[in-house]
Amino acid sequence: MPPFFYYLLVSVYSFLFTIFAQNNLYMKKNLLVLGIFFGIAFSASAQNSSLWGMTQGGGSKALGNIFKYRPGMAADSDVYDFAGWYGANPYGSLFQASDGLLYGTTQQGGPGSVNYGLYFNIDPVSGTYNVVYNFDSVHGSYPTGGLMQASNGLLYGMTYYGGPKNFGVIFSYDISTGKDSVVYYFDSIHGRWPNGSLIQAKDSLLYGMCNGGGPVDGGVIFSLNTKTGQEKVLANLIGSNGNWPIGDLVQAPNGLLYGMTNAGGANNDGVLFAYNPKTGKDSVKVVFNGVNGGWPYGSLIVASNGLLYGVTQIGGTKKLGAVFSYNTAANKYTVEASFDSAKHAAYLPIGSLVQAPDGLLYGMTNAGGPGNNGSIFQFDPLTNKDSVDTYFNGVNGQLPQYGSLIVLGGSTVGIPTISTHKDNTQIYPNPFTNSTLVSFNQPGKHYLEILDITGKIISNTECNGKEYTLSRNSLSTGVYFVRVFDESKHLVSVNRVVVE
Repeated sequence: MPPFFYYLLVSVYSFLFTIFAQNNLYMKKNLLVLGIFFGIAFSASAQNSSLWGMTQGGGSKALGNIFKYRPGMAADSDVYDFAGWYGANPYGSLFQASDGLLYGTTQQGGPGSVNYGLYFNIDPVSGTYNVVYNFDSVHGSYPTGGLMQASNGLLYGMTYYGGPKNFGVIFSYDISTGKDSVVYYFDSIHGRWPNGSLIQAKDSLLYGMCNGGGPVDGGVIFSLNTKTGQEKVLANLIGSNGNWPIGDLVQAPNGLLYGMTNAGGANNDGVLFAYNPKTGKDSVKVVFNGVNGGWPYGSLIVASNGLLYGVTQIGGTKKLGAVFSYNTAANKYTVEASFDSAKHAAYLPIGSLVQAPDGLLYGMTNAGGPGNNGSIFQFDPLTNKDSVDTYFNGVNGQLPQYGSLIVLGGSTVGIPTISTHKDNTQIYPNPFTNSTLVSFNQPGKHYLEILDITGKIISNTECNGKEYTLSRNSLSTGVYFVRVFDESKHLVSVNRVVVE
């Protein structure tokens, strides 16, 4: 169940209970049964999902690992241990591409004495791990972010170093041909040392940030046109508007791009800023001061309630880190939770949050717990309660760095559901504005049904071949479900899509 739908059910249920059941025992009993039904439906969705992530240390070789964690379990499970030649010290987040595989990067590792890093994929069903590409300095080295998939189907990523001036590169990878290409070499004037991942905004351009470059070497915000390969500096960070940006940008429902810097601002503790792609103007929204947070080392997310959420390494009541929210409409910043080494035995939150099907936000800390190996924690936006879910113990991971958890299975904002059916269906991009591509693993005839969230069938379509372009047509903004049947009218998959 998508988080926003869960909140809708909770709100409706609370309203009905308050208005109609105050003095009616019969109504109370029926609403209680209805509430239990909602709880069971919600719980089933949550239990079918798992959180996947990476730590930079730990594992059998102490070179980092890939793990998965099912909320509510006592500990996470180790999926893959990095071992030098096949990658070491992963950095960034995992990403699920349209082929169903998870892709990620490691800062180091590679064949022989080469230690420039690589990117890989892993099958979340079978656990099969493959090195996709070993960096060689000329074509990039030391990647410090994850991969993303653009609307043209290519995967894009960045490396911190490499290229003619060793200032980093933007690269692409074609999952259908296996071809890796350098798209752009950074040159300091247009930015250097990119840190984080690219995003694709509603205008189809890719956006990202560099730690350095620009007139005072404080970093830049840039865009990349995937059709022309043109990179354009959109804003120079000069101190007052932030320095040393880290993480990804995120596009809020108002169309603005939001991000954070690790330094700069009046207190040199970093800022939260906005950039307007239409006007080309950037503006500081929040100045961190060490009490309300500071030194953010990750990205913002848009939660199902419409607020932006993030974490800072310092700040809060104990100055050991904080979870915060930002209301873009009201321009209101709120410290939601403070980390306390005595209370939580977990502190220094790092990376980004993710919202799971249970509606909770999950993140990681770089320190705390037995052995001081870090933890996975949760925060409830409804109750503002936070707690530690599990601690890393070295074997199952250690010292998570920049990046975030991702959700597989169930339903969550912006994350597709994995299907293990032999005729696996992929839908990308999702969310979409005008059209999206539905890809079938098996060729032949398929039947598509579009349903709204009430279960009403909106349309029926017969498809031939391995792909079908699903156009928005008369669909309003909202959430829909795509049911796919094979030629024999057997159900193949059910996929959630979001029309923006």
